[in-house]
Amino acid sequence: MEMNKGEAKKCLEIGKKHLRVGNWDKAIKFLDKSLRMYPLPGVEMMRNRAQGELEKASTSRAQPTSPRGSASSAGMRHRAAPSASPSRSPSTESLRPYTAEQLQVVRKIKACKTHYEVLAVRQSATESEVKKAYRKVKRREEDDLALKLHPDKNSAPGAEDAFKAVGKAFTVLSDPDKRAHYDRYGDDTHVQQQQQQQGHGYAQGDDITPEDLFNMFFGGGYRPRGRRPAPPQAPRHHHQQPRGAMANLVQFIPLLLIFLMSMLSIPSSPDVPFSLNPTQQFHVHRATQMANVVKGIPYYVERDFEQRYTTNWRDLTQVEQMVEQAHVARLAETCENLKLRQKRMLYRARNARSEDRESVMRKALDMKMPPCDELRRFRRTRRY
Repeated sequence: MEMNKGEAKKCLEIGKKHLRVGNWDKAIKFLDKSLRMYPLPGVEMMRNRAQGELEKASTSRAQPTSPRGSASSAGMRHRAAPSASPSRSPSTESLRPYTAEQLQVVRKIKACKTHYEVLAVRQSATESEVKKAYRKVKRREEDDLALKLHPDKNSAPGAEDAFKAVGKAFTVLSDPDKRAHYDRYGDDTHVQQQQQQQGHGYAQGDDITPEDLFNMFFGGGYRPRGRRPAPPQAPRHHHQQPRGAMANLVQFIPLLLIFLMSMLSIPSSPDVPFSLNPTQQFHVHRATQMANVVKGIPYYVERDFEQRYTTNWRDLTQVEQMVEQAHVARLAETCENLKLRQKRMLYRARNARSEDRESVMRKALDMKMPPCDELRRFRRTRRY
């Protein structure tokens, strides 16, 4: 079944294209085909949505338009300009109306100059305040703001960029490392310029992507159009291919370093005369105390450790430096596992019942990560 996963993704993408332009029957056809090949997450929800829209369309064609419906839409509906979004064709945009309220929401978000303005928080806001502000933004007015801004629901010019802006603001400000980088340097202007030249808005390589968060509230399988291949018109795309491959390779370097450093905590050779956990061989408890080493890190040694190392402060310092490195490697590994666990919780929240979705997501976002906090303290004060 795993062999059909690639073909299932292709059918899913074709189904999404038909879904975006309102070809409900063709969307259902390709989404059904995708489900038969491989059960990708979110496809069944999209299929049910397409079925519902098809039934609505059939009902509306069978019934005459009421005077009240015509009156309520007058003055409230606009036709999107053909050049409103580079990712949509002129014929598609001209068929998709938008309300004055939708356009107002988009303009309000796009007028914000910083992530703090998007979420309406102070620059000194704590991580907890950022999360509360994000939930408040999502509950703003009567409808879900994510639903108002999602390009499949809102065809007003700039809706896609505004949609990404809210998710990007939360992704950056809720991560202490990304937030510190943003406060110091702002957005990566080089990356933004490249994306804007291609007709896209914000960076797309965050750990917890905006679509992961927003999909929990409307059950879609939305993927930013910015991830589609650029048209084969400029050689720029040609040069970005190896750069993208190199960037993907570089992402694995920290994991490789973590793995190598974590090997220090395994007492498998005489060169590592300690263990971070008590074992039958290493059962004498000690704590780091030498200069140029973080004090108080517990570790375990053999019974004759003092005779072999405490008489020479250089040897003892070297051992305790190894203890510190192994401790940091273990913190990094534990932190990565916790982040993966949080991400799995976010995906479970997306598939939860609507009445439970908010509480499941809040539990994931409020998840405590002491090893990550300790690791950040190490990185602020040490060379890691």
